[in-house]
Parts: sequence; C-alpha cells; structure tokens
Amino acid sequence: MSGVSPHLTISRVTGLVPGNAAARSQARAESEVENNMTKKKKTSIMLTDQDKKLLELLAKKENRSQTKELEYLIRRRAEELKIEEP
Repeated sequence: MSGVSPHLTISRVTGLVPGNAAARSQARAESEVENNMTKKKKTSIMLTDQDKKLLELLAKKENRSQTKELEYLIRRRAEELKIEEP
C-alpha cells in the first residue's frame, strides 16, 4: 500500500516594486493565501495501489495536483449529498 500525504508547497516569483499599490495588493492577496494555507491540516491517508494509480491518472487528466484532485472530489461528493461546509 502506498500513502498520500496531502499538503501543498507554494513558490512565488513577482516582479513588483514593493512601494506601489499593485505590490501592496499582491502582498495582501498572497498573505490571504498563506493564511488559508495555515488553516489547512496535514492528513495522511492510505490508498490501495489501484486507488493510488487512479488518483494519479485523475490528477494528470484534470491537470491538477493529487491534493487538489482529492479536495475537488471531496467537495463534489459533499455537494451531491447536500452536506454544508462547517
């Protein structure tokens, strides 16, 4: 069995000058993303080899990370079951 440890690493490169309004706006947006990232909890799950391969294929086909694909599938299933976010 192989496990998936869903966590994200964000790298950023900006060409903005720190003193201008665009830079301040970009910094606020990045700060909000970082704040959202700190709210996420690291979760480890165990998958069968077959499920791991399916997750890899789904993520590749949808052009997103395995973590993003898992998040998408969880949210979609919650919507199907009409479960509201806490």
